[in-house]
Amino acid sequence: MKNSQKGFVVPLLVAIIAVLVIGGGAYFYSKNLKPSGPTSYKNETLVNTYTVLSDENLWRGKYVSTTIPVEWNVPSKNVTVKKITENSFSCGDKQASFVNYTSYNAGSNYVGGWNSVSVIDCGNYYFVYESGDAGPKLYGPFDSQSATVSTKPKVTEPVNSSNQTISNEWKICTNTKYGYQAKYPATWKVWEPGSGTFMPASCDSNLSLISFSVGSSLTNPNINIEARDQNALVGTVFQGSKSVDDYLSRNPLIVGGNPVVKNSTINGEKLVWLDHNYMYTFHNGTAYIFSVYGVDQTTLNQFVSTFKFTNSGNSSVSPKVTSISPDVLPDGSTNTYYSQALTAVGFPTNDLTWTVVSGSLPTGFYLQKAMLVCDASIPAGCPDQSTVMFKASIGGMPTQEGTYPFSVKVDNGSQSATKSYTITIKPGFAIRTDKSSYSANDPIVMTMVVYNQTGVAKVFTFQTTCQTSYRINNLNGSNFFDSINNPSCPSTLTSVTVPAYGTYTWTVTHNPSTYRLPPGTYKIQGWIIGQARFDSAPITITN
Repeated sequence: MKNSQKGFVVPLLVAIIAVLVIGGGAYFYSKNLKPSGPTSYKNETLVNTYTVLSDENLWRGKYVSTTIPVEWNVPSKNVTVKKITENSFSCGDKQASFVNYTSYNAGSNYVGGWNSVSVIDCGNYYFVYESGDAGPKLYGPFDSQSATVSTKPKVTEPVNSSNQTISNEWKICTNTKYGYQAKYPATWKVWEPGSGTFMPASCDSNLSLISFSVGSSLTNPNINIEARDQNALVGTVFQGSKSVDDYLSRNPLIVGGNPVVKNSTINGEKLVWLDHNYMYTFHNGTAYIFSVYGVDQTTLNQFVSTFKFTNSGNSSVSPKVTSISPDVLPDGSTNTYYSQALTAVGFPTNDLTWTVVSGSLPTGFYLQKAMLVCDASIPAGCPDQSTVMFKASIGGMPTQEGTYPFSVKVDNGSQSATKSYTITIKPGFAIRTDKSSYSANDPIVMTMVVYNQTGVAKVFTFQTTCQTSYRINNLNGSNFFDSINNPSCPSTLTSVTVPAYGTYTWTVTHNPSTYRLPPGTYKIQGWIIGQARFDSAPITITN
């Protein structure tokens, strides 16, 4: 996945500050999510990295196919792109990065109309992925760009800044809680970053994040300090950091996205300068992060030269008991996608190994360390890496009913935790044919049944009269017939209700007059449109 944000504070976008307060570095964040309606949004920054998104005609011209289950063979790259779970894909044997670009109402050009466009990034190349009622569809491949376009402001020469010599005219800010003293120009004030503006503050309030600027507008030159002691680092990749180099090495995205331009010192501690706009130092268990906007070099040098550490900081942290959450996992249903997150609690690093140590997972399930992906269901953007890297995902598409007890262990080499779970897989969705062998002129009658295993009636809503679909493949996977391309939807219902602990059945007939299958052995795949429910049944066609 590409990292479009490279620093700590980018004025005019206070949302970036919020991300960095959580993560302490440069993280994945969608800064330009601009709602165009009550349920639509677009992450415009992705166009800088994935240039074909700038013009819909550029990517729609490289259509691969529409397929369910979601899997594509791309001969030009000798790779198979495959959906693992929702918003998680693989490119061959490698995990792909996934980021959502836009969700929009496509109108009458597509079946239904509500769609989502995302990017599946395979490293040297990427694909555009369209899901929703218009998909799943794959477009590409497209070659990746050699570098992303930075939207980060650079250090500028003085604009309402101050070239005052250090004298009694400079004010003193003492932050007792976080152990530092900073001098700043007399015409500047102390602020707390707010929503779209600076808010008046004082050093006596002992804030972990404060700003120095001449006025409340984010466009004014400003210097920002964030202090992160060990208590603030608990539960992140930075917990247990011993030095500035140790701190930066724990998240390669920080230095990877912002080149180190020089190393200096600040009150006896090493100060790492990243791309002239960001500085990191570490003192007695506390990380100090400086971000700069529009400040001339003379004023910045004076600010750094007068900065002092005033106490030992908070170098200790109470030990935590390690564990795995949640305590209970929900049950699943056959032929219905299942995905749940497991979280390692109390571990000082993210170098974790997840294993099943006893019992077995339901057939069709997997357990893997979570990848950093963008969840399209979160309008605010992607989760920060320091949280995601402590998680694992468990799920898949279960194919067999039954009760499955098992135990999961997470280990970092010196600490571990184990949790026992039981998942029961109940009937969820099934497709059956009226017989297993047909002559070439026989109609094939299919029944598709969905099960409701809850005590509450479940309603399936459809945006067209097509509610189910099917595909006929031979055993080699070659497609002979796809009802998506030959729609026949006699139903006029826009929704169906499945009663509590009940079922709903669709009857679908494939007529040889529509497509006559040659003799051979086939597999019929069926699914409910708009639902992650799939199943297949084998048939044989004789002369």
